Amino acid sequence: MTIPLQHIALQVPLTSSGSHAEAWRLPPREQQQTLHGELLVPPLPTGLTIFVAASGSKELAGYGEMRSALHRVSLATLEIDLLPPAAAHYPDAGTHLPLLTEHLLAVIAQLGRMMDGEVIPVLPIALVAAGDTTPVAVRTAAIRDQVIHALVCQGGLVDLAGLQYLRTLRAPLLMLLAADDVAAAENLRRARAHIAVSVESEPQAPPEQASVAMERVAHWIARRMGGNTSVKLTD
Repeated sequence: MTIPLQHIALQVPLTSSGSHAEAWRLPPREQQQTLHGELLVPPLPTGLTIFVAASGSKELAGYGEMRSALHRVSLATLEIDLLPPAAAHYPDAGTHLPLLTEHLLAVIAQLGRMMDGEVIPVLPIALVAAGDTTPVAVRTAAIRDQVIHALVCQGGLVDLAGLQYLRTLRAPLLMLLAADDVAAAENLRRARAHIAVSVESEPQAPPEQASVAMERVAHWIARRMGGNTSVKLTD
């Protein structure tokens, strides 16, 4: 069955202080950037999932047809790259934790303005990240703990988010770990001691089983989308 979706183009102006842009020696005209994303909203949505990626958010959403699985459980999805094209080609850009966190917070603030303006319903948020953006998602979830209700990470080093953010994390975390990703598994084991909320992990499915696995993940997220959604997403 095809689910009718509302397509909404999202634009997020970036107002960086300039210090992060200087890390890549961007000329001033390139420091004024706008992120562009696509919001897909099913009928009567109960939550919104952001695919967290420096670049390649569409690929992350398409893995195991996760985007479609989320729509089937009445969750809206947002695909948006956190790096503008002018910055994406710098080798360290995709691991610049403070900048990517700043941009993700800007995305959430823009969603809040859209909810306040009744462009979209007021919805709780889930984050889905992978690899280098795992600590970005963890740090952001800790900062915006009233609106982010679930966190799914495919690999990555959780504790790079910082100890204070692990301690204040309130969103339940599901880690998907590849069988050979010893570093991520050991990192998660150490981080668990500092995280007060539920932390679950399961093996990441091989590509031929990814769609079944992502269906389970979508239901895991949907079950955690309850609670108070009447809080403001902007500071």
